[in-house]
Amino acid sequence: MPPRRAATPGPAFALALCCALAAAGCGHKKSPTPPPSKIPQRVTLSAHQRGSEAILEFPFPTMTISGTSLPGISRIEIWRFGMEVPEFALELLAEEDARREEAQDLLDELGLDLYETPVGLPGEDGAPSAGELPAGADATGVPPPAFPLQDPAGDKAREEGIPGAAAVETAAGGEDAADDTAEDDTLEDGTLEDGTLEDGTLEDDTLDDGTLEDGTTSAGEGDADDDDALEGGAPGEDGTGEELAGEGDAAAEGGAEEGADVELTAEEELALRVEAARNLLRSPVTPKSSFIAATAKDFKKGAELVLAVDAEEISTAVVGDLVVLRIPLPPRAAAGPELGYLFAAKIFALNGKPSDLSNTAGLLPEESPPAPRDVKVEAQPDGVALEWRADEEPRGGFRIYRRDAQARAYGAPLATVPGTLYSGDVYTYVDRLAVFGARYIYGVTALASATPLLESDLSSEHEVDYQDRFGPAVPGGLVAFPEAGRVRLLWTPVADPDLAGYEVRRRARVEDDPVTLSEQPVTGSQYLDEAVTSGEVWLYSVVSVDESGNRSEPGLEVHVRVP
Repeated sequence: MPPRRAATPGPAFALALCCALAAAGCGHKKSPTPPPSKIPQRVTLSAHQRGSEAILEFPFPTMTISGTSLPGISRIEIWRFGMEVPEFALELLAEEDARREEAQDLLDELGLDLYETPVGLPGEDGAPSAGELPAGADATGVPPPAFPLQDPAGDKAREEGIPGAAAVETAAGGEDAADDTAEDDTLEDGTLEDGTLEDGTLEDDTLDDGTLEDGTTSAGEGDADDDDALEGGAPGEDGTGEELAGEGDAAAEGGAEEGADVELTAEEELALRVEAARNLLRSPVTPKSSFIAATAKDFKKGAELVLAVDAEEISTAVVGDLVVLRIPLPPRAAAGPELGYLFAAKIFALNGKPSDLSNTAGLLPEESPPAPRDVKVEAQPDGVALEWRADEEPRGGFRIYRRDAQARAYGAPLATVPGTLYSGDVYTYVDRLAVFGARYIYGVTALASATPLLESDLSSEHEVDYQDRFGPAVPGGLVAFPEAGRVRLLWTPVADPDLAGYEVRRRARVEDDPVTLSEQPVTGSQYLDEAVTSGEVWLYSVVSVDESGNRSEPGLEVHVRVP
C-alpha cells in the first residue's frame, strides 16, 4: 500500500495566510510619524548681494512646530534654484534705475538733498552762479527736462510747446491723461461736441463785445477765475491737475495763440522739477527680486543643495540671534539670458528631523561697486581708527563691519559712513565702542543702494588686538610750596575713568634720574615731602597711572628751595 502524502494547502488557505501577513505588516514595523514636538519650525530667510556673494540671514531657530522649545539644531541646508528673468522685467528695472539716477543727479548738481532745503535760483542770494548751473541749462538757468517727474499733487500732465517746461508724470495716469479733451470729441469744423471751439470759446454763447454770457472772455488765453490754477495749465493747488480751458488743445496744435504767453517762470519750473525729483527718490524702489518666483513644486524639483553646515560649524555662523551664511554667486554671463536665484533653508533638529523648507528669498545679481582699498586699522586710546580709499564715491556711502576674531560671519554693520565725509581722498571712522581686551576683525564695503541692498565685496580684512596700552592724561598745574624742612605739592587731578593714582618724582639736579617717592600710587592730588634737606633746591614732577599699570608722560617739572 503506497504511503499517504500530506494534503496540499488549497487556495483558500493561501489567501488567508496573505491577509494575516498583511495585517501583521509582513513582520516589519512601520516607522512612526514623529510627534510635532520633535520637528523644528520653518525659518524666515532673507537675502542680499555683497559683491560676488549672497548673504543669507534668518533668526536662530528655537521652537518646534508645536510651540515647544527646540533643544538645538544639528544641520543647516541651503538650496538654490536658478531661473531666467523675463526681458520685460529687466527693461522696467533699467528704466526705473535711469529715472532715479537722473533725479539724483539733478539734486546733486543743485547742491540739494531729499528734504526741505530752499531752492537756489540764478540772481538770488546764495544761488549758484552761471558757472555752477547744471549742464545743458538754458538762459533761465534751468536744465531741459530729461525724464518724467512726479509733481507734489501726484497728477499727470504734459506741457508741450512751452520752451524748457518739465513733463510731469505720476502713477495716476498714462501719457493720454495729459489732454483733458478726448480725441474723438473733436468735430471736423474744429468744434467739440459740447460746443467748445479749440480756441476755448463757445460756439453759440459769444456776445458782440467778445465776452461770453457767463462773463468770461473768449480769447482762449487760458485765463480763468480759478485761483488754484497755475500759469501754463500746470496742476493747481487743489491737486486736480486739470488744464485751463483750451490750453491743452492749443498746446497740442503747436503752441498757444498770439498773446497767450503762459510760460512758467524759472523759479516755478525749477521748484517743480526739484520737488518731483524728491518725490521720485522718496518713493519705494521696486524690488528686483519681485520678478523671480517659482512654485513650490518647481523649486523642489529643480533646486540644488549649495551649502550644508554641520553641528560643529553652526556656532561660527551665529551672530547674536541671527544665523548668517555666505554663498558664492555664479559669475554673470557676458551674453545670454539674465539669471536670478531663489534660496531656501532647511534645518534639522538634534534628532535628525528636518523642518519644512523656508520661504524663498529671491536675488537678481547686479554689477556691484568696487571694494574700498588701502584699508588701515590702528588702536587708539579712544577706540579703533580705520581709514581707507575708494576709486569712486558710492551713492549710499560705506558700511563698517566688525566681528569677534573667533566668529565666522559679520552681523549687522557697525556703522554707515556717508561718502561725502572724507579728508582729501581718505575716508576715516573711529570705532568708539571697542572694548579693551577684545580681538576684532574689521572690513569695509561700498554701498551702492540701500533699497534693495547692494554692497561691494568686503575690503581686505584687518585684525586688531585691542589692549589697554595707553597711558592716562598728563597731570598739570603742579605747584610746590616750601615749608620749614618740607615741601607741599598740589596739582590738577586727571579725569580718566580707569585712573589708579599718581607717582610723585623728585631729583636734586637736572642730570639726575628722578626717584619715585612712594611705593603705591598717590590717590589724591597733593603730596607732602618731608624727606628733604633745608637749604637745598629740589625738582618735582608728577606722573598719572591707570589700573592697567600704564603711565603718562611726566607733567611740567617745578623746582623749589627748602628753607
